[in-house]
Amino acid sequence: MVATLTRSHLFLLATRVAKAIVRRRQQRQQEHRCWVRPVFLARKQEGLYHTAVPTKADWAKIAGDFTRRWQFPNSLGAVDGKHVAITRPPKSGSAFFNYKGTFSIVLMAVVDSSSKFVLVDIGAEGRQSDGGVFKNTKFGKALTEGQLDIPSQGQLPGTTKVAPYAFVGEEAFQLWRDFMHPFPARLLEDERRVFNYRLSRARYDIRHFLWQTSGQGHVDPCYFPLQGSQSRNFSADAADARTLFSAYFCSSAGEVPWQWHQPGVSKQEALKRLEEQGLHPFC
Repeated sequence: MVATLTRSHLFLLATRVAKAIVRRRQQRQQEHRCWVRPVFLARKQEGLYHTAVPTKADWAKIAGDFTRRWQFPNSLGAVDGKHVAITRPPKSGSAFFNYKGTFSIVLMAVVDSSSKFVLVDIGAEGRQSDGGVFKNTKFGKALTEGQLDIPSQGQLPGTTKVAPYAFVGEEAFQLWRDFMHPFPARLLEDERRVFNYRLSRARYDIRHFLWQTSGQGHVDPCYFPLQGSQSRNFSADAADARTLFSAYFCSSAGEVPWQWHQPGVSKQEALKRLEEQGLHPFC
């Protein structure tokens, strides 16, 4: 029997992983991690098994759906994570001790534009900085090591420009070429506020979905967000890609009327600044 991974499934997986971590620590075995790669799971006897990682064609379809539903092109999925409070595993020291002063494991998930899970990783130690958590999940490692078979670049709708495909997430995650996060929310220029607004909308489903998950009642309700990352160690390619999207969202090809309804955001000022940066041909 094949079934879609639901919030209830996710809670069940989180509780099983938490119990397995405690049990294996008691038995002095290795850390237990759960890596669920596709949206679909099949139950066989006591366990769950999975099918293959999404193909390049699957990723392209996910990106196309994001463009149509959320007007954010080349998005491979929205990423978010939550700490899940657990009882301190025996002989674990401070491995699971988090910034809230409790013990936790991390639930990391990627969803498509329809709130369907694409990738889930449960079990990273709560003590790590959140940039570290992501890089040490199997998803993060697979992404950085090029194992996810994602398309490299795609044409931005209505233009001849190409831009990288990327996952979108909050500022807790490090910016790099395959992962977009918002500009820091301090004295933002108009075009950057537009970018952040568009990215926030693209992340709506994952935020809503995980917060709904915390009310399902299958796990201690002490679900809490990832801690903001202080890392500024990102590549020039990543910064350039984010700037490219900022310019595209302000262009006639990429803009949507409601983005200019934000208080204090001026289309004229945004275009003037982009022209000064040499991005006028885009606009």
